[in-house]
Amino acid sequence: TLPQDLFKQLAAPAAARGLLRLRTSPEMCVGRAYGPLVADEVENLYHMAGAAAETAVAFDFEYASARGFGADAQPTLQLAFQYTSGGRRFLRVHTLPLRVADEAHDVHCGANVPPLMTLLVRKVVRAAEAEGFREARLLLQDWLVELLTRYLVADSRAGAALAESPAALCAELRAVPRWVFALLRSPLLSSNTPLACAHVRDDARVALLGQLSALP
Repeated sequence: TLPQDLFKQLAAPAAARGLLRLRTSPEMCVGRAYGPLVADEVENLYHMAGAAAETAVAFDFEYASARGFGADAQPTLQLAFQYTSGGRRFLRVHTLPLRVADEAHDVHCGANVPPLMTLLVRKVVRAAEAEGFREARLLLQDWLVELLTRYLVADSRAGAALAESPAALCAELRAVPRWVFALLRSPLLSSNTPLACAHVRDDARVALLGQLSALP
């Protein structure tokens, strides 16, 4: 019920006045950040007004140079999160060594769909806010085409089978086309044409945009 849900939400542990700092090994750098955070003037430092257990933020990482990761590179990511909870100030530090894939196929097979789709939705929301819903829809379509193209280049055995069924994808990516299709057919990205699944007024679309921006 609504009262129980409200009580559960208010009683859950929460952080306030958060500062998130990212540090990377020299071979890589932070490209873009997504989620309920604001970039500071200091590089790779972000402010978060509040955070709960289900709060999610996402980052794009880029190579610092065209060289990429050398043969002896040991890429590492470190996150430091300082926050206030229960009147006390805490600092959590997490250091994460990253494995370098030997082949593109290893990258595909190492994909984790929920974080991947979280990041993709964040990108679509950012594009819709900056360039409009039509451009966001085109961005999503282009992303899926590029993913499938790169997969075919990396695994030529998929070939014609991929054109017939997403089952030709590796198990880690088979759900992605369905996710993308659902997002394309959602009211948020409706083209409002006669063939569209939904016809959405401007104020309703803006409300949907706000809801997606705040989802875990």
